[in-house]
Parts: sequence; C-alpha cells; structure tokens
Amino acid sequence: MATMLLEGLLPAVTEGGPGDRIDGLTRFVTGRLDAAAAAVTRVDPETQRHVVLSSSGYDDRTLDYLLTDFVRRDPGMAVVQSHPERVLTWRDVESYRSSYTVRSVLAPAGFDEGSSVALVAGTGEVVGAIHVSVRQSVFPDWLRALLAEVRGLTGGLVDQIMEQQRIALTPRELDVLALVADGMSNADIAQRLFISRSTVNRHVEHILDKLGTSSRVSAAVRATQLGLI
Repeated sequence: MATMLLEGLLPAVTEGGPGDRIDGLTRFVTGRLDAAAAAVTRVDPETQRHVVLSSSGYDDRTLDYLLTDFVRRDPGMAVVQSHPERVLTWRDVESYRSSYTVRSVLAPAGFDEGSSVALVAGTGEVVGAIHVSVRQSVFPDWLRALLAEVRGLTGGLVDQIMEQQRIALTPRELDVLALVADGMSNADIAQRLFISRSTVNRHVEHILDKLGTSSRVSAAVRATQLGLI
C-alpha cells in the first residue's frame, strides 16, 4: 500500500516550486485520512526558531505550540532530533503519552497518536520538521512508511527554500532570470520587459553575483537547482 501511495504522492511533490511541493505533501497526507493534521516547518538560521512552511488541520494554538515550546523542550522531540534517521510515534517513546504535550495540547485538540520527523539538509544539519497527528489510536503503518520515504525529499525542499531566502532575488530579478534561462539576450529582455538595456545589464550582474555564478548558463543551472525557475 505504501508503494501505491508514494506513486499517488509523486505529482503533489514534484510540480511547482519547493513551497508548492511542500503544500502538496501536507494536503496529500491529510487528504488520505478523515481526521489528521500535518505541518512542515523550517529552522530560521538567525533566530533558530521554527517557522511554518505549510500546515493543514492544526488549530492556531496547537500549531503555535509545535513551533515554540514543543521544539525547545519536549522530550519526544529531543529524541527525534537525536535520531533523525528514524520515524518515531508517541508509543515509540517511553512514557510519552503521559507527557505535557500529549495530555495538555494534542489530546485536548482531539489527537490520539502522532509522529514528528526531523528534516536534515545535505550538510547533516537539522533544517526543519514534519509533524503529523491523527485521531485514531494507532498510527497507520503506511503513513510511517510514507514519512520515511519523503523525509529526504522534504529536507531538500526546505533547504532550497532557505537558500532562496538567503539569495533574496527581487521580483524583477526573477523576471530577468527566467528570460535569461530562456536564452534571451539583454536587448531582447529589455524589449520584453519595457526597460532599458542598461537596467537589464545591472539586473544580470546582480543575479550572477547573488547566485555566485560567472555565466548566464551557470546561473540558469543554479536557479533550476534551487527551484527559482
């Protein structure tokens, strides 16, 4: 069943930019269960706080807790972060069902089982998390298998989003970049966007500098890798 679900998941997580693909993952998970919630977060590199990238099914209070006290102090999350290679549910962590998180936050919100998965970048750094909560008493085996399969992909998508934000191309630079990737000359781009050629030249210089590339071709390749175009 997990293999069939993965095949169904592929369109949701392979179309659009990294943010769209993460939204596709949360919608896919909650769409397969009548009573479930899912969220994907990233770690802000400056504040080290978790920031929500996509969420479905959590109320505001529960989601705020998952972003703050849960990732800072919850004993189960500490176990998850120390074993990022595992998909752990509440029952996998000793005495977790009697923890503050379950008794005071998740159970009152109507959830009876769940899992959090640490997302790791290629550098080995934890860059975010996937949280899934279900109202049924047993965490579905197919969902555990699904999380094990998609955590690497999702970690890569979160890493892409963080890199996009670090590079911080402006909307106009993104417009120019897309046309550069299409093979258009600066003169043609100027005509298409109704701006001067000198303005296009300046945008292209900024784009190459921000992407850390030295040519238009390498800029297009880098932009594709980051999901910018």
